[in-house]
Amino acid sequence: MKHYKLLSLATVALLALAGCNNNETVQDIARQGEEDLAGQTEFAMVEEEIRNEGMPGEAAVSASTPQTRTAGFYTGSQLDFYWKEGDELWLLDPTATPNLIKSYRSSIKALMEQHNDNKVARASFWFKGHYTQSQYVVRYTGKGNTAGDKVTIRINQETTKFPNNHNLGINGDCASAIARKDASTGRYLFTLTHRASYLTFTPHSTHNFANTVKVTKIRVKANKPIAGVYDFSTNKIADNATPLSSSSTAITLTPKSGGVVGCPLPGSTDWQKNACTMVIAPGTYSWIEVEYTVYDSATKTEGKFAKRYNNVTLKPGRNRRIDPDIRFETHDQYDYWMWDANYTAHYWKAATPPVLNGESASGYPPYSVSTSGAPLSGLSNSQNYPVQAVLSGSGPDTHTSIYTGGGCRLLSVNQLLWLVQKGNPHVEKDRPWTMPGTGHLYKGGMWFYKKANIAGFRKDQSPDGSDYRYGGDVNYTYTNLKTGEPKPNNGKYFFLPFTGYFRDGKLNNRGIAGYYWSQSSAPDAGGRQRAYSLRLYGDRIQVTGTWRTDGCYYMLNELNGIMD
Repeated sequence: MKHYKLLSLATVALLALAGCNNNETVQDIARQGEEDLAGQTEFAMVEEEIRNEGMPGEAAVSASTPQTRTAGFYTGSQLDFYWKEGDELWLLDPTATPNLIKSYRSSIKALMEQHNDNKVARASFWFKGHYTQSQYVVRYTGKGNTAGDKVTIRINQETTKFPNNHNLGINGDCASAIARKDASTGRYLFTLTHRASYLTFTPHSTHNFANTVKVTKIRVKANKPIAGVYDFSTNKIADNATPLSSSSTAITLTPKSGGVVGCPLPGSTDWQKNACTMVIAPGTYSWIEVEYTVYDSATKTEGKFAKRYNNVTLKPGRNRRIDPDIRFETHDQYDYWMWDANYTAHYWKAATPPVLNGESASGYPPYSVSTSGAPLSGLSNSQNYPVQAVLSGSGPDTHTSIYTGGGCRLLSVNQLLWLVQKGNPHVEKDRPWTMPGTGHLYKGGMWFYKKANIAGFRKDQSPDGSDYRYGGDVNYTYTNLKTGEPKPNNGKYFFLPFTGYFRDGKLNNRGIAGYYWSQSSAPDAGGRQRAYSLRLYGDRIQVTGTWRTDGCYYMLNELNGIMD
């Protein structure tokens, strides 16, 4: 019996394809044994192009012509495809009942074993029966799909390895072609045209995070459906089609490699480390929003970063590369001081500070450093209560900007009480932020009214009319907290992060609580000198005395304008 060979050519790159010979491939396949092919006909595929396109406002990445298969390997400029075990084709035969016939067998598994690989560059597919028409339509409707006239673009997708995703066929990849009989060889040849669209994500962060920080989820939302079960009876997903069922305006992609969730987040674009590809329905969208979930396993902190793109057209068979710089709110890791320490000697002037709770470092005050020959101890002001701070000063993220006599710009204990009692505090426990240079993600903090929105706010008198700078022992706790960022915010509030504090060089409670110095000293306790501080927790606020030698944060002062 005569057998019609359907040849499938696939290679890692176009240059490799140029050296392939169709006749040689047919001969290789034939060696599997003619007796196994009796009563079957083989149809076959050649290459197509899947080009990179940039998102609106972003530059496109140049691409050459790749090959089409069902497992997608990202090369930095294009998607290259390979056949995987379990891939099948559908043949449309108008004369048959039913008219859609699934391929009976393929050479994929045998070739994988022969080459000791989990993918193959060449494969053949056989259909039972003898086909003689000059042309037929063939379809690929996704790996494991039991229907030849429907395609399911999954709402929840996963990758398998970076930058190679073996799951594109499972996630909704689809294609179709006309197979035409080659009169000179008797074979049917076709070029698959992919009918889905693709998004390849290569996120990075110029925060230069540690390797404990990874992207654990990528969620794409749009103004209309992008996933579901689509009609494929016309050999394509119609532009702007409405799904037949399971319609969704969002797709969640879980980056996995070797079963482990999370892709690296390098400091600059490095597609080889983390390229993740999603299958998405083609169409024109008013907007598409991409949200990245980032998790730091060292601090147990999760943060989300989102970016919206307007007026996006996703073409069938085309890939969009999205390369965001994932950024979070930042605060200065050096803006910790002993109370009213010398204005040029913050807590870590002589050393690199610890970055994780429980870690310690040497080099905290007293330390041996000097400026213009003058030794600086960095020690706290040791004058007796009720002295007010006069030496130190700093602003958020500006520990190198020193203000002589800036200590007088810290809030007094009276102003702390105004802030707590009249500042409408809102706790936001999961708000993400980072400190450049630490390599980690932290969370949590509290919102307060800016001083212009607090009627009566003043340094020399508390809300009850007393002046606690020079008398009394304040130990005040407030628990009537609201949760979440104030809505609407309208610029009326400012945010204080849970920065933690240092004691004897050890970091405590960062991402759990915040400790902020005031200008005012507090009465001694337990034989130790204290100063008033504002302490922020997830369930309460305290205004109370703190040991002057602790390293608390100096962000809360009137020099930096955060309360204006």
